[in-house]
Amino acid sequence: QGRVPRTEVLGIKRVAASVQVATALALELGEAVYRLRRRRFADERLVFVETIWLNPRYLPDLEKQPLEALWKLLADVYDIQLTSKQITITPTALMNGVAEALGVSSGCPGLYITRISETAEGARIEYDEEYWLNDVMTIKVKTGS
Repeated sequence: QGRVPRTEVLGIKRVAASVQVATALALELGEAVYRLRRRRFADERLVFVETIWLNPRYLPDLEKQPLEALWKLLADVYDIQLTSKQITITPTALMNGVAEALGVSSGCPGLYITRISETAEGARIEYDEEYWLNDVMTIKVKTGS
């Protein structure tokens, strides 16, 4: 899109998987999962904040890695290729902490995007929750050949 991307890592820690995260990553409720928080910029404009839940079964010592270019890290360090993604896009109001993190007033329109990514073998590696400003993207989908 001709923009300059930048990622700011806010932190990573191991936490117990909630029902939503356990279901998305095919884990047991309460099983350990990595929670990675990042902010993403385009041309130095903050455009979305994300929480990425990562399956530690496939990612030993992930917290010791640089986490700005996650998919490149997965491929280069862990030899993981994410080949399938289930993406859900929902219009929403950006509320409270999310709105504050994006520098907008609570209640501003935005997009809530979730993505479950897995390997060709069906291993669920990543569950991503993103909150986007509503005026920074256009969604274009092409199906078939």
